[in-house]
Amino acid sequence: MYFTQEPVSNPACVEAMRQVRLQNTAENQSRLLEEIVLRGRFILPLLLSEQVVEDEQGRPAVPQGTTAKVSLLIGGDGKNYLPAFTSKEAWEKWPAHTKQYMVVAVFKDYVEMLDNDENLGGIVVDAFGESYMLPRAVVERLKQIRPSAAVSGKVEKIEDSSKIRLHAPKGNVLDLKRAVSRYLKAQPSVKSAYLCMMQEGGRESYLLVLGAGISRELTDGLARAAMPYLHGKPLRIMPLLSELGERVSMTYESFYGAGKQ
Repeated sequence: MYFTQEPVSNPACVEAMRQVRLQNTAENQSRLLEEIVLRGRFILPLLLSEQVVEDEQGRPAVPQGTTAKVSLLIGGDGKNYLPAFTSKEAWEKWPAHTKQYMVVAVFKDYVEMLDNDENLGGIVVDAFGESYMLPRAVVERLKQIRPSAAVSGKVEKIEDSSKIRLHAPKGNVLDLKRAVSRYLKAQPSVKSAYLCMMQEGGRESYLLVLGAGISRELTDGLARAAMPYLHGKPLRIMPLLSELGERVSMTYESFYGAGKQ
């Protein structure tokens, strides 16, 4: 978290909330949660015992010894919720904003605050606008499907693919395929994509095979797009032009691109 005087905006998150209000589908919910968890930069209002001053570079600075506490909102269940505002305009709809200072916080910061206070009910985004609430139970689930802040994709090198067991994913992976497909639409070099599960040495992971030349930028982007839908499992990415990639393409249908059935 950090103090800021710079504009804060989350247009994709605001649009995702609007879409959820118009049509509360699983796909729209997934898109919104993806924005909140992966890309959201929110205004968190604080009450300070001392006024914020400017340092020699004109940046906000808090005097030594200042105490701070988060301004909380009371939910319909009577519990206190952490506020998250998508912009200064959304924050200023709260009449109490004139007595508050704004810091920028991301999802991980909110998780830490919830972990430190079991009495908090969860998070509420833009409480005086679209108002989207994430109860504690939802945040706990999102923690589990967000492996770490440093998730990255990488091309896997497998010495003996004959020892790899493949099987179809169990359960509904439609949201995962949609998230990957949305990202791939901006990657014209990718001609096809296949998804299955792989087991190696007792470890299970998702295996994504791409009909394309693979770069670190591409795999990192795919990992970020897929992360909310991996349910804590690793994602391994391989090119189609490999022994295991060809094996996958002969066993499973492509869900994206030219090979899509």
